[in-house]
Amino acid sequence: MHLKSLACDVMLPVMRALPRGSVRLLSMLGGGDQRDGSWIDAPRRFRTFHDRSLEATVHVDLADWRGRWHYYPGRYYDPINQILIRRLLRPGDTYIDVGANVGMHTLLASRTVGPAGRTYSFEPHPDNFRRLTERQRHVQLFGIPDGPGGS
Repeated sequence: MHLKSLACDVMLPVMRALPRGSVRLLSMLGGGDQRDGSWIDAPRRFRTFHDRSLEATVHVDLADWRGRWHYYPGRYYDPINQILIRRLLRPGDTYIDVGANVGMHTLLASRTVGPAGRTYSFEPHPDNFRRLTERQRHVQLFGIPDGPGGS
């Protein structure tokens, strides 16, 4: 039994209700450590949920700390870039995500630029590139068409 994931799952409603500090609580429960490899054995390691801040359904891997930091609070943990994307991009614009990591900003930018816009994601790190290409599932879940507006 994976006690960390059980504790985090039990506290999931609390973490999602907290306006701030959810990652701190996640850390206290054992889910916030970036170097913790034990999550590879977590039950239901891959989770799909709707992130209201990104207005997207996302698929995460709890073995990756970024996935845990996203899933348990229920929102992506980079509000500054989300604000910038929403304020600076307009329908029809082009967004280039260099160092896209796993593509969360690309998801939001794709929604923001709409079907008349374009988004491009580039990720040089092989592990992150693999995760980014696996995020094609995001594109399907998110309903972004191929071609203009697609990622």
